[in-house]
Amino acid sequence: MPIIVREMEEISEAERRVFAAIKRATKLHGNPSVREIATAGGYNSPGDIHRHMKKLAEKGYIAMPEKRRSRSIRILRRAISKGAAKP
Repeated sequence: MPIIVREMEEISEAERRVFAAIKRATKLHGNPSVREIATAGGYNSPGDIHRHMKKLAEKGYIAMPEKRRSRSIRILRRAISKGAAKP
């Protein structure tokens, strides 16, 4: 049976910034809250964070539970910086 490898879907610059904030907040707080992610990324609105997190989850970069549970975000893969070679 052949192995199918799905190419990583490109993320927007805003999504890349939120992903970086998630990684920073995770290093600082373990399992960060949305408010801690917003603070780590310099955002004022948790609503913006939620929107970008939903897109990141759809693209397979993070995992979030169906029901909103605090501190339950998991990083699934690394974001590739623009212009970097894809593995």
